[in-house]
Amino acid sequence: MKFPFISKSRHHAEVERLKSSLAKAKEEKKRVEEKVTRLRTKLDAESRRAAELEALCEARLTVIESSHSSVTAQADPALIQLCEARLREMERLQSHLSEMRRSRIELLDRLSLTRAAASPYTGPAIPTILGVDVEPDARVVEPSDASWQSTSEFFRRTSAFRSLLSAVAGGAPVHFTWFPRADPQVEKSNGSATWAFEQFKEEWNSMLSEGDEIGLHVHPWRWDEQANEWFQDHVDEAWVTSCVRSAIEAYRRALDKTPASYRGGDRYLSNAVVRILEQEGVQVDVTLERMPEVARLVEAERGTGVIPDGTSIPSRAYRPSAKDFRIADPENSTGLGILPLTSYEKGSLSPWLPNVLFEEELDRLLSQSSAADAEGPTHLAFVIRSNLVALPTWEDFVENALSLARRAREGRLVFATASEAWSIASSSL
Repeated sequence: MKFPFISKSRHHAEVERLKSSLAKAKEEKKRVEEKVTRLRTKLDAESRRAAELEALCEARLTVIESSHSSVTAQADPALIQLCEARLREMERLQSHLSEMRRSRIELLDRLSLTRAAASPYTGPAIPTILGVDVEPDARVVEPSDASWQSTSEFFRRTSAFRSLLSAVAGGAPVHFTWFPRADPQVEKSNGSATWAFEQFKEEWNSMLSEGDEIGLHVHPWRWDEQANEWFQDHVDEAWVTSCVRSAIEAYRRALDKTPASYRGGDRYLSNAVVRILEQEGVQVDVTLERMPEVARLVEAERGTGVIPDGTSIPSRAYRPSAKDFRIADPENSTGLGILPLTSYEKGSLSPWLPNVLFEEELDRLLSQSSAADAEGPTHLAFVIRSNLVALPTWEDFVENALSLARRAREGRLVFATASEAWSIASSSL
């Protein structure tokens, strides 16, 4: 076989050209990496300043409110004027803090773009769940005043919130998974187990048109007729399983199908509940958290039994053992799947934690091996309660959701419903 003739000088010229191109590429990569370092340094400084200012605001607010209350009672005009001046100073500090938070978000956006340019991601996108437990405003519901105002407000904000996340994610679709309640507490307090489906029918239709999923959320709250109050009954297995079965039946009456996804209230799950979910055809559970055993999540509430220890559950997607739902059964190839909520060394990586911490842990998770590897995450899962919209931590949640959206733009993750995430994650089992 004859090869085409290439002159020696032409060969050397081509080699030199390639060397020059490689050198330029290395220089460009070095410049981008230096830019990333500068941005990270600036971001860290902004984060520290914001944290210090936030602590200062909280401390001053406590002092100012205490002083204002005291002098108002004394009706001293001079002191009242002084306190009002301090309140104006507080407003100025809070305005400055808001500006710093916006500045930090802009820095994170720039860092994300620079990071993507420096080292484009080519691995598989990790399916990521953003879930919402759709519930009454209060945990211990007053039967005569079972308000769901925060849920209404959450739905009102959803369209703009989704659009914001999609824009930051480079136009990628953003799907939520909604977990409405349909258990005996809702039935007693609102008159029907299907109340949430009926009350928010238009909202559900809108969410479904966006590709969202409607799952199911169940708490075993039980009404004590003698004490005239609620308590969570985790001891009576028959009661717990009846709550789950009746809620699934209510879901079917409302939507004419079986829920694809399920979440137990207060991270409660048991072998008996798993059996029911499998019998009823539920595809995936998104209840478990790597947290220790506790009697109750809120000490002041009444309850029986315990919330089981979850510190040893797998962090990756798995199918449970028939003997213990917290243990993966590699031989089990059918039935219910379990997608634990995303965790870090201190427990659940709650999506309302401060964004500085959330960013650090998200980077750590995504720096691990690919989802096909035994060490890397098969999925990410974050769930909030619908009343978060009325709490101060709502801003933290929005910032953390934006952090996820930036990684979606980089191709590192994809927003998915719970059943979609299970379909993707289970393929690597």
